[in-house]
Amino acid sequence: MAAVLWLGSLSNATPPQTSVMPSLAIAPVRMNPPTHLPAALRRKKYSTALEQMSARPKPYDRSSQEAPKVVIEKEYPYGETKSYTASVRFNDRPGFLKCTSNKLLYTVELYALNTIHANNPIQYGMPANTKDLFVKLLNSGRPRKNLHCIIFERINGISLKRFVSVLTTPQKDNILPRIFADVIKGLKYIHRLGWVHGDIKPDNIIISRNPDGTPKVTIIDFDMAQKVGNDLRLTFGGTSGYKAPEEYLKKPVNQYKRESWTVGATIYAALMGSPPYGFSYDPELRDLSPWEKSDLESVMKQIAQTGVHARTFFSPSKNTLLLSLMASLMACKADERVTINSSDTMLESQLIASGKMPASMDRIWAKLNGKYDMKL
Repeated sequence: MAAVLWLGSLSNATPPQTSVMPSLAIAPVRMNPPTHLPAALRRKKYSTALEQMSARPKPYDRSSQEAPKVVIEKEYPYGETKSYTASVRFNDRPGFLKCTSNKLLYTVELYALNTIHANNPIQYGMPANTKDLFVKLLNSGRPRKNLHCIIFERINGISLKRFVSVLTTPQKDNILPRIFADVIKGLKYIHRLGWVHGDIKPDNIIISRNPDGTPKVTIIDFDMAQKVGNDLRLTFGGTSGYKAPEEYLKKPVNQYKRESWTVGATIYAALMGSPPYGFSYDPELRDLSPWEKSDLESVMKQIAQTGVHARTFFSPSKNTLLLSLMASLMACKADERVTINSSDTMLESQLIASGKMPASMDRIWAKLNGKYDMKL
């Protein structure tokens, strides 16, 4: 018999305008601890903890309503943040579970997404459907001490990194402008809320299929987000290869301009297959090889101090608007860099107009399905 794991109410960090989600129960498929869980979680005797928690008085015992359950369908290896993730069923609805022992990461992600979805984009000069660009929350809570979990909607999609891997250069020139128009629209909204995402990169942009075959953008992974307002702040996290030059000086920076660099670096990676700095092609491995940390820091500090790129960029792309946007977002000096929020109000529509959705989209989706064993 599967044990039941009860999650408590949302943390006090939840914005006051957001209603408290109900407690929920998790019914694991098996009782043995996943071998890829962080050691800190394994040491706490995962299966025993589940059995003990299932015996606790349950919040929903006080009413006739039964708590919704989460059934774990498939577990995934944890990433850099050492989060435990799994595909789940939440009230017979597809969901994605993310659990971490780091309360700060959990609180930040929960607070950021609640703020995004609780506000009205129209009040910030954005279209009403802007919130559709962000992953949705289904529930959250703490099943036991030092374990914090969020359940998101499950997106039938693929990372931008994987999506572009099957595209030709002409296809990128036509499809990427629409994708980055949506990314910019989404970031413009959260910047107007006083937040930054903090970790924009191809892995955090999910591409799924609209009914008409066009790509749909969903921005995910907000555990590096910051509420910055108008203040300069030290950077909280980020990914090597996508960090702005000024943050290597280890001083408070304009986080909006830092975010501009990460978007520019993401455009570059989508066009070229790797970020502008931090990786080199290794002919023996026939793959990208990361730079030594000290080498990357030295180069990025030099860029920040001189205001000159350390390399000449070449792209086979012929979409001049996309290339111009990338260059303005990646100005070496933060003071000379455009912010997402200050970009031309017509930029999104101009980007979309600069590309034409290819008639071969069905073949592109079929190629992705075959390469990654998916059903997009």
